Amino acid sequence: MSVVLDRQRGLVSTIGGSTYVKPSEMDWKPTRFEKVSIKVLYENPDRGEMTCLLKLEPGAYIPFQKHPEIEQTLSSREASRITTE
Repeated sequence: MSVVLDRQRGLVSTIGGSTYVKPSEMDWKPTRFEKVSIKVLYENPDRGEMTCLLKLEPGAYIPFQKHPEIEQTLSSREASRITTE
């Protein structure tokens, strides 16, 4: 189970396994990429699963990378630019 989930008291899975988190109450954490912060909403390292929010400051860059399974991305700002260079 995620370290983030473990730290939040009172979280209980609903029938079927859903877990509710409050991202607005979570702190942004630095990543290995300059100008990129993260909030991990769910993580299961044994299965290679993670759901997270990324915050990119102006000029931030995340290099092309491969993932063993699926990656889904939603860009919420018009000024964002995604490249595959």
